[in-house]
Amino acid sequence: MSIPLEWDKVNNISTYILQYGNITEDINKTEEGPIVHVVTSLTAGTNYTFTLFTTSEGLNSSGYRFSAVTAPRNAEEFEAVGQNETSINLQWKTVSNSDSYLLVFNEREISISNSEKEYRVLNLTSGTRYTFTLLTVFKNVKSTGVNCIAVTAPRNADDFKKNGQNETSITLEWKTVLNIDKYILVFNEREINISNSEKEYRVLNLTSGTRYNFTLFTVFGNVRSSGVNCIAVTVPPVVPWVSVTERFANSITLEWENMNKAWRYELQINGGVSDSVSDVSSDTIRKVVTSLQPGSQYDFSLTTVFAGLRSTPYTNFTVTAIDCASADWKVTNSSIKAKIEGLFSTATARNGSNVHVSDGRENVSFTGLYPGATYNISLVYEKSSRVFLQCEHKLTILPPNLNAHCEYWAAGYSVLIKWTVPEGEWTNAEVNVAGKTHTVASPETEIIIDGFQPAKKYKVSVTSLSGVRSSEPHVFYCQTDPRGSFVLRLFRHLVVFSPYCFSTGLLLSIYWSRKMTNNPAVSMEMTKCDGGGDELYEDYDNVTVLGTEHDF
Repeated sequence: MSIPLEWDKVNNISTYILQYGNITEDINKTEEGPIVHVVTSLTAGTNYTFTLFTTSEGLNSSGYRFSAVTAPRNAEEFEAVGQNETSINLQWKTVSNSDSYLLVFNEREISISNSEKEYRVLNLTSGTRYTFTLLTVFKNVKSTGVNCIAVTAPRNADDFKKNGQNETSITLEWKTVLNIDKYILVFNEREINISNSEKEYRVLNLTSGTRYNFTLFTVFGNVRSSGVNCIAVTVPPVVPWVSVTERFANSITLEWENMNKAWRYELQINGGVSDSVSDVSSDTIRKVVTSLQPGSQYDFSLTTVFAGLRSTPYTNFTVTAIDCASADWKVTNSSIKAKIEGLFSTATARNGSNVHVSDGRENVSFTGLYPGATYNISLVYEKSSRVFLQCEHKLTILPPNLNAHCEYWAAGYSVLIKWTVPEGEWTNAEVNVAGKTHTVASPETEIIIDGFQPAKKYKVSVTSLSGVRSSEPHVFYCQTDPRGSFVLRLFRHLVVFSPYCFSTGLLLSIYWSRKMTNNPAVSMEMTKCDGGGDELYEDYDNVTVLGTEHDF
């Protein structure tokens, strides 16, 4: 630190003595003109008292006394420590032995107390570069000053908002800000530098169905604006799968993965009103759709919804089942037919390895079937390489008809009914005679039934069974054996006429006995009492026993 001193020569004297503090300097200047002397090694910001003596031939003048101060030292670490759009914060290290500071910029001077070590410059223009000079002042003497270049923060971009999104990207837009260096987009600890000429940006490689908080900064001179925020979400993903777990005639059950419990799903059937579904507790969502029509195709779409955004719909179709049991099945002992309401492509009837196929669209018809057999009927619907089992139903067709006849048995008091072994399956034969039913288990083909009258005609029906009754029972008339009737009639005649013959014989014997004693012999013709004659073959129900009165 130094103080330059200057004075004019006194009477061409070239020798001078300068005293200050404890220091004395001899100054010898022989050149013409004013004398200039620089006092060095001084302390900055110090008030010095100087005495200047002229000397000639060993004698000193009384001296000239004056004061001067050294310039204070400059502040150290003068720098900008913060800024916004209209202000800059400056700070420095305090300089001791100074009276004040003087801040100079843009032809403005701001006096600052010597106790301060920072200052906030206000009312600046955003996005502007400023050069600040800080001077320390002591006794109206300024230091050389130190400089700091700082900029105000640029203004924020206006209308920062989302302009579109899909499952993995979000497009952002804003109004261009002039006189900036670039933009910085910050989200999820990522920073993206964007050219100052851009006014939109598409953020890629995002996670679907996720909420993002974006901050956009404008940058000028490595200083960022305060930033503006935009919250945006990506479109939720389409569900990876939907399963039709149950199909009934009037309802279906759908299941799908609950990808995020905060999301909801909109299910639409055949383009109808959407049904909102959500579940905060399960990883799988199950939805039962009711009030459907049997055997009908239903197109469905399932859309994931998050924060008002809808995913691409998952689309597919299914068909409701058919209630085969309620169809009007018409069966014979060789065919099955029915009209089926609902979608199906083929119908199949299976009995072991015996398979019959009907490809009718409404009228199912199976012919050439084995009588009495049980068939498993299934209807399937095929579309888009998918096969839907519409229904399964078990039917036993009518068993084979029996061809029966009867034979004489037990002299007409029993009947023997026989039938031939039928072609087909049957479990029992049901024989009805005189209002009474008798059951014969397969493979028996005859039955003896007691309790009849000889020479009688009885109505007989024979029906085969195989889970169901045959449609046409065999009906015929059975004549019992007449021989039992002849013996019975003979016995009855003997019982009726034997007393008459016996009494007649007894009377004749008495009569002859008296006649031989009192009267001449009388010739009499007796009726033959052998009980014979064709009358014995008449129906005993028509025999009337008559009493005969005799007068003697």
